[in-house]
Amino acid sequence: METVYESRSYRRSRVSYLIQCTMEYFISLSCTDVYLAKLLKYIGCSDAFTGVLSSAASVTFLLQLFTVPLAARLRRVKKT
Repeated sequence: METVYESRSYRRSRVSYLIQCTMEYFISLSCTDVYLAKLLKYIGCSDAFTGVLSSAASVTFLLQLFTVPLAARLRRVKKT
């Protein structure tokens, strides 16, 4: 008997989720790295402001990593 984890739809959903996460990370890197610097340079922002904004984007990524253990502690997800 085939379990849920061996089913074709489960495997397809896991692969789709992996592709979605990969593309989201790629877009995030693109927007916070070279693209952001070029855009701010085109607008006329200073290099210092570009550096501060780029650093802020990196800090938010680190904060997202720290929220993973906190999310595991949530008991009432629906209320949150």
